[in-house]
Amino acid sequence: MSPGLESKKVTIITGASGGIGAGLAAAFRDTGYAVVGTSLSMPTTDDPHLLAVQGDITRAETAQRVVEQALDRFGRVLRRARLA
Repeated sequence: MSPGLESKKVTIITGASGGIGAGLAAAFRDTGYAVVGTSLSMPTTDDPHLLAVQGDITRAETAQRVVEQALDRFGRVLRRARLA
């Protein structure tokens, strides 16, 4: 888990690379959440409060990888929003 993120709420947002998904990711981030954003074309980021995971979330192995990386980075997941 990244230092300083122990008390953050964490959400996973699919379709986070653009449109409503990107807007929702930004809104959660602006209200203090750590965000795990995923999509087929998710760009990388240096933001310690945003984990970008590229992949097809309809595939079981991608969904598992997203959750595993979220738990590794933030220690927990509290919310999920699926947009794409």
